[in-house]
Amino acid sequence: ERIVRYHQVVSDALSLELRDVGDSCELHFRLPPGGSLPAPEAIDAFAAIYVRTCRNRLGRSYAPLAVHLRRPPPADPQPWLEAFRAPVHFAAAEDVLCFARADLDRPLDDGNPELAAHNEAVLRKRLDALQPDTVSRRLRRALEQCLPNGEPSAEVLAHGLHLSLRSLQRHLSEEGSSYEQVLAETR
Repeated sequence: ERIVRYHQVVSDALSLELRDVGDSCELHFRLPPGGSLPAPEAIDAFAAIYVRTCRNRLGRSYAPLAVHLRRPPPADPQPWLEAFRAPVHFAAAEDVLCFARADLDRPLDDGNPELAAHNEAVLRKRLDALQPDTVSRRLRRALEQCLPNGEPSAEVLAHGLHLSLRSLQRHLSEEGSSYEQVLAETR
């Protein structure tokens, strides 16, 4: 789930979707809107990296249930079979890794909740930086700085953002938000 949430920090070539399918989970590699299909070797590399990540966490002998790749069948599939240690289906409709749900639900022996919380905060901040800089985001940053000293007025913050109060309200409305909403979310 974290890999899916934070994949865009690593690459914008693909987006990921994790689907719960009963006793298994499927990790789908999707093209972002307007994106072009990466080379088959790039898809192979992404799939191998995620399987290797599972091996690092779950043990060196870990193998997914199956691997589905859109790439045409190679003359010699042995390198893929050795890398994934699982059935590999070429010329598939989608690029998908299939995992046993029980494997993904298993607690990590060396899990560290404090480190996980720190990493989550760092990644959230990085993802936020990748988003467009909207008036709502600018207002939130200003509120985060001001709130420890008391609640500032919308007019004071608008001035700090080099906007009139009316312009601030208009921009927020265009973004589907309001000063009160951003204030409540920031609190």
